[in-house]
Amino acid sequence: MTSKTIGIFEDDQKLLKLYGDFFRHKGFNVFEARDANVGFAILGRHAPDVVLLDVMMPQIDGFEACRRIRGILGPTVPIVFLTALDDLEAVRRAMAAGGDDFLSKSASLETVLEHVEAWLAHSDAARDALRARAVAELAGQS
Repeated sequence: MTSKTIGIFEDDQKLLKLYGDFFRHKGFNVFEARDANVGFAILGRHAPDVVLLDVMMPQIDGFEACRRIRGILGPTVPIVFLTALDDLEAVRRAMAAGGDDFLSKSASLETVLEHVEAWLAHSDAARDALRARAVAELAGQS
């Protein structure tokens, strides 16, 4: 079992419970936030090892939340967007905001877990290289 902490920013209560329960069952410490402001307050007390971030949230969308999370946690904590959006423009905006990965909510829980574990397995330098490669690939698609 892991002792890693995952922060989940999701405004849909059912999905928040689903993801939270799933990751707790997998041995993660989990903190949940139904809106970005609640999440920002929690970040000061429970620095996560990885963040799952929805885009469409009340008050502050996930893109702006990502920028603020980067300001709080710095560049080394992986931020995985997990959203109903699946268009290329949303992916570009997520990466430009400082996101590291982008998954559709249609992805299975096991797929989300695989992505989270992959990010946690990388050193800081490897994370930087992965993120740079993802941004370069997106730039090549324009």
